[in-house]
Amino acid sequence: MDQVVNPPKTESDSAIETALGLDRNGLRRTRRRGWLYALLALIAVAAAGAFYQWYAGSQAKIDYTTVPAAVADLTVQVSATGTLQPLTQVDISSELSCVVRSVAVEENQQVKKGDVLATLDTAKLEVQIERAEASAKAAAAAVEDATVTLKENENALARANELTKRGMATDQSLEAATATRDRSKAALDSAEANLAIANADLKAQQT
Repeated sequence: MDQVVNPPKTESDSAIETALGLDRNGLRRTRRRGWLYALLALIAVAAAGAFYQWYAGSQAKIDYTTVPAAVADLTVQVSATGTLQPLTQVDISSELSCVVRSVAVEENQQVKKGDVLATLDTAKLEVQIERAEASAKAAAAAVEDATVTLKENENALARANELTKRGMATDQSLEAATATRDRSKAALDSAEANLAIANADLKAQQT
């Protein structure tokens, strides 16, 4: 089998390789120079970019707004947390025991005298008023009946008194007529008192 044998290098060949950078030491130096050149190029590019940004920022246009000098109010805003306390606080309540149907105002809304703040459910109150009106009517009717009865008993007493004077009636019948008249008068007084109470109750329900 044939073998290829490189001829030995002469001194002249080594000198030529060294001059051309083809020996091992020359190759190492060439590679180092390549990395150094690349690093220097990268630094140069970065420096150029930084200089361009600085130059562009310094050349940016700045707008100014001017106004004439004048006297005006200075508005100062204060931000804080806490609880506000009113100068005057009024508790609103109803004399009636009812359910609130609706509220006509909102929190912190300004109101004036006469404004409707809330509406109550007056269904039960209306029933109570109707009952009070019925009681007042019944009491008034009772007064009318008691008045008529008293008038009749007073007439009966007058007749019994006249008959007794003529001797046509006994004293017992006169006493009975008198007692009946007195009971009628007491019944009328009671009916009038009940009417006054019913009217007062009706007025209270309507207020």
